[in-house]
Amino acid sequence: MNLTGSARKLKDTTVDIHNLTQKWTKYNNEGSNIVSSVANVKLQNVEKTDDDTDQSQEFPKEKMSLELESLCTELTELIQKMEKLALKFEAIVNMCKGLNELESYQMKQENKEGSKVLFQTWTLEDV
Repeated sequence: MNLTGSARKLKDTTVDIHNLTQKWTKYNNEGSNIVSSVANVKLQNVEKTDDDTDQSQEFPKEKMSLELESLCTELTELIQKMEKLALKFEAIVNMCKGLNELESYQMKQENKEGSKVLFQTWTLEDV
């Protein structure tokens, strides 16, 4: 079925929402993995410190800080990607509000002209 106008725009928007949600879930899982890695690095350092209390800890601390720095960089990049997705979600919400206002306006104009609605379907307010 070929849709036009607001119905087509709404159908395309639902596809966009689905795709953005998939990306959000993927980024969320990646972020959880990065946070788990940070915790593991910290725990490994605590265990090594407990085992090697007599030896100098310079090298393991440097290694740990480098690992943590790379993980934090990855997490920062991931957060930036998620912020972009959040902006896209906000744009979709604003677009849906605009479609709703447009449809309401068009319905008012049609009712003023005396035309009757032949079929009742979901309105944008129902979505």
